[in-house]
Amino acid sequence: TAVQDTLDEPNETVVVDITGVTNATENGTQQQTVTINDVFLSPDDLLLFDAGSGRWRMGRSDGSSFTWMNGPKWNAASGWTTFTGDYNGDGLTDGIGVNSQNAVFFARNNGDGTMSTISAGSFSSLETFQHMLVGDFNGDGRDDLIVQQATNNTTPLPGSWFVKSFDGASFATSFYGRWDASGWADFGVGDVNQDGHDDIIGLKNAIPGVDRVNWLYGISNQIPDGSRRFFAQFAGAFSGRIEDVGWHSVLVGDWNNDGRADVAARRNDGRFLFGTATGGPTPYAAIGAKRVLNSTGPLFPTTQFTGLFLVGDFDGDGRDDISARLDNKTELWVAQTGNNAPTSSTPQQWGIWDDTRNWSDAVIGDFNGDGRDDCASVDLTGSHAWVSLSTGTGFSTMSDFGLITGSEPLTGLLKLYKGFIN
Repeated sequence: TAVQDTLDEPNETVVVDITGVTNATENGTQQQTVTINDVFLSPDDLLLFDAGSGRWRMGRSDGSSFTWMNGPKWNAASGWTTFTGDYNGDGLTDGIGVNSQNAVFFARNNGDGTMSTISAGSFSSLETFQHMLVGDFNGDGRDDLIVQQATNNTTPLPGSWFVKSFDGASFATSFYGRWDASGWADFGVGDVNQDGHDDIIGLKNAIPGVDRVNWLYGISNQIPDGSRRFFAQFAGAFSGRIEDVGWHSVLVGDWNNDGRADVAARRNDGRFLFGTATGGPTPYAAIGAKRVLNSTGPLFPTTQFTGLFLVGDFDGDGRDDISARLDNKTELWVAQTGNNAPTSSTPQQWGIWDDTRNWSDAVIGDFNGDGRDDCASVDLTGSHAWVSLSTGTGFSTMSDFGLITGSEPLTGLLKLYKGFIN
């Protein structure tokens, strides 16, 4: 057998030569095993939003460097909260942002190295919104933006969920139900029942007097009128209340490579606990979700790790791992998930970054297309993007992926995202 091309573009046709096949029936019912070796993935590209200047930029990766293109420039004084995703379903990564007046704008990736700004409407400017997340909640192949209303200046009660989605021509806003507006440690997004629709996962104190926090699924579920609501399902619990144990750093990943969204959260002593969705069915309705089973996760000491924790598959085994940087931003640490259980090993130092540089926050992605996630950051002083490439057991010496070019110098704060540009 021989493959005449590599898989390096979405929806690409790959020609396979098959020799030595005998006794195949005319209608093709005979099965043959074809082994395809050395198939390479397209590397992730890098997108960034510079909050100081309001500029979007796109960096296309060739596996060893980024080629940069300017995106639109938004009013930096508007106070943007930005995200990325494929909001129009064309396979390319776009940007989206909500400003301080709750107006929403879409930075559409045109596929030719440019982006166009399109209004996506707004949420009420008289309300405050929280828990802004991205996922495909209606299952149409396009990413959506979800927010929860935190105040009730224009409505009887707070807590309503609103999803803003693109229908191919414009953005529409849909009501997805109402939950408590306070008391949550955090939320994440994942497909908890494997139905092709993203769901939300939240961590909240149990009722007063009960010493635990509860995991709750909000399963995107169609109701009789054809619209969708988040169907709340109890998914499991961790011991200790938020005010006592300090649950934070809520993460969603697939810790055991079964395709289901699992969860993790960190206590104030630095210890993570995993909730892996391998339990029995959730109660009240047979909707395909499973309860989470608890196991001990890695310890990241709070005296050394106070920043963001990021999820990625750094060794390419299909199981997500947890990574973090020391507070000095110069040491990269990874806790790999185990082969026989979701419990992570002791965090190990995987890489060193130059302590003379002024590092931005990091982003995880497979920037050289080898099937293992890497770690990228930007030196704000030198305006270069740097990547620590994973070897499967550690990060190689940090690689300079080149100068970030554009219409104006980088200002910061930078938000970095992985994606696919064109």
